[in-house]
Amino acid sequence: MQDGVILAVIEELEHRGMRVPALRTEGGSLFAGPVEYIHHRQLGSSSRLHGIVIGNVLIDVPQRLKHLDATELQVDLEGRAPGRQVVPVTCVDDIVPAVDAAVRTSRSA
Repeated sequence: MQDGVILAVIEELEHRGMRVPALRTEGGSLFAGPVEYIHHRQLGSSSRLHGIVIGNVLIDVPQRLKHLDATELQVDLEGRAPGRQVVPVTCVDDIVPAVDAAVRTSRSA
């Protein structure tokens, strides 16, 4: 599911007029312009920052697909992204608000 979310986030940024360069890898992470994907296995720990990051915002899916309780999901994401805004994505309808949050945060920085 994360790969679909990454692509949907990039498509949404492009739809808004942002030119997003081709995906590239560096140091075990995947990058496309402002979008970074850090896989938890690359870190050796699922408690460190991992997922889809745009600036100071973590946009990510549940670690377990059946883990859909909103409160637990929020706590899980906040636990691996201390000090960052987190936006859970559980379906395609969550993409636009997630990108909105990332864009708002980057503009206010």
